[in-house]
Amino acid sequence: MHTWLINTAEFMFTSGLIVNAILFIPQAWRIYRTKRSKEVSLITFGGFWLIQLSIVIHALIKQDWLLFAGYILALISCGSVIILALMYKNKSIP
Repeated sequence: MHTWLINTAEFMFTSGLIVNAILFIPQAWRIYRTKRSKEVSLITFGGFWLIQLSIVIHALIKQDWLLFAGYILALISCGSVIILALMYKNKSIP
């Protein structure tokens, strides 16, 4: 296989892992800023978190350290949404 194709695929894969982790940050920031999480589906974010956890375990078993690192970042960013949503679940701004 051509080196440029392999390099392009690896770049896209790495970029995708980073973007996946970053995409949870705006939701976490919004919850933190507004101190409200009524609109956030804990079932959805909990499902995302469990999927990410299973990928982290798979990456450990396969010793795929790039996949592992990318999904650890996603676990952290998604987990922050869950923690903030739980913290502000029943709170509202006066």
